[in-house]
Amino acid sequence: MTARAWAALLIPAAASATPLPAPPTDDPIQIAAVGDILFGRYRRSKRYRPTTTVLDPFAFVRPLLSTADIAFGNVESPVMDEPARFGVWKSYTFRAEPRAAAALFGAGFDVVSIANNHMTNFGDGAPSTTRRHLAAAGLLPIGAGADTAEAYRPAVIDARGRRLAFLAFTTITNGRRTVTPTGAIAHTGSRGLLKKAVPAIRAARAAGADFVVVSIHWGHERAPHPGTWQRRAARALVRAGADLVLGHHPHVVQDFERIGRGFVAYSLGNFLFSNRSAAQRRSVVLRASLLGQGESRRVGRVELVPIWAGTDHAPRPATGRRYHQWRRTLATLARTAEIAPARTQRARALAKTRSR
Repeated sequence: MTARAWAALLIPAAASATPLPAPPTDDPIQIAAVGDILFGRYRRSKRYRPTTTVLDPFAFVRPLLSTADIAFGNVESPVMDEPARFGVWKSYTFRAEPRAAAALFGAGFDVVSIANNHMTNFGDGAPSTTRRHLAAAGLLPIGAGADTAEAYRPAVIDARGRRLAFLAFTTITNGRRTVTPTGAIAHTGSRGLLKKAVPAIRAARAAGADFVVVSIHWGHERAPHPGTWQRRAARALVRAGADLVLGHHPHVVQDFERIGRGFVAYSLGNFLFSNRSAAQRRSVVLRASLLGQGESRRVGRVELVPIWAGTDHAPRPATGRRYHQWRRTLATLARTAEIAPARTQRARALAKTRSR
């Protein structure tokens, strides 16, 4: 966030309150959103392998995040110290050191989802521990916590005289219990998504939210497009009052769609991740403008900045041949969004390089 001068509030999902009066404003609120963020994983030998050894993995994308009013991403792992005893399944046991929370805040992130299938990789208490580390760094975590009330509670932010509510859900779990005496995740399953999300969206509006942003961990890994049920669910969420729907989990970028006054990104792909294929090394920074308020609200201009993860796995604006290849593919997925030109990419990268 540009100045981080907003007032952050947490309200119960079921709360109902008289909306606070806000001065009329035409200033657009700019949201920056990215995909999955992974700081490290374990091999079968229980050897921890960081995603990147780059000291500042967000150096090349910080201008894209910090210049937005609010920046959002999905943290794809618990954030906690390594426990004395733990198990590893293949190479899909993920974890981030507590200091990763400060790195996220320093990169410009404001709100992060922790509703995903890896949040229980290190036991039942991982959701509450993760939330505590992220909050201590100045971030607003959503989608998991000490109990179900905390897991389903929206983060509410005041920006430019309007109030935004952020909600997060996951339809996927890795088999562990998602509600325990020491932690909970906002897990709905695909069939229960609308039963949980629609009332939560309506409650956020009743509590005074001018805009509602919904993050969902859903879909099939590496699938090039969302499923029919996801498209139907997205329409139902927008009808219920969601303005932005931000998808994660497939680890590749999928379709973008404008639905009425809302906008849906079915999957934002990987952002900071130990990517294996070219498709998984491509992602975007979505920059959306939220306009108006009340009945006049709408999602205005949406710009997608093509991102490429290098051999060090750190995200950076795509340039040259990689930019043009990725842009051609992205144009088929995002017919209702603008794609940042290559010269803008280079200027942003150079500006950051010169400021270091």
